[in-house]
Amino acid sequence: MSGKLPMAGRRLRAMNAQQRSRSGPAIVLILAVGLLVAACGTAATPSPTGPTGTVNLTLTAGPVCPVEQIPPDPNCAARPVADAEVIVLTADGREVARPKSDAAGKIRLTLPQGRYIIRPVSAVGGLPSAPEEVTVDIGSTPVDVALGYDTGIR
Repeated sequence: MSGKLPMAGRRLRAMNAQQRSRSGPAIVLILAVGLLVAACGTAATPSPTGPTGTVNLTLTAGPVCPVEQIPPDPNCAARPVADAEVIVLTADGREVARPKSDAAGKIRLTLPQGRYIIRPVSAVGGLPSAPEEVTVDIGSTPVDVALGYDTGIR
């Protein structure tokens, strides 16, 4: 009986190696599909078709001092809002992007020309409220938009 066990063990190992070689392409395919899905979910802007335009967003929070002074104190200037998410919608309400601001409070988007609604998602970093949404018309000239978060300091 002990003579059969080593042979059975070899067959089992051989089958496992064969099964592993067949499952290799399946694992690669699953990983590739997962990476494609993840890449699609993180795209900041859609792939433009036709003429495009640029919108430059600047997100700041202020006031940061309780009393404004004349001349203005540079230490009381509005601060950049980092990692703030905005939703970019077409005029008919279809979401086309959901980018986040960088450390300088900036977002730069290249979009097909047209009318868009830019909607801040919510207050960030302890700020009490988000700015109101804005509507922009993107054409061949870059559009600059400032979104100001209210700190609540008075």
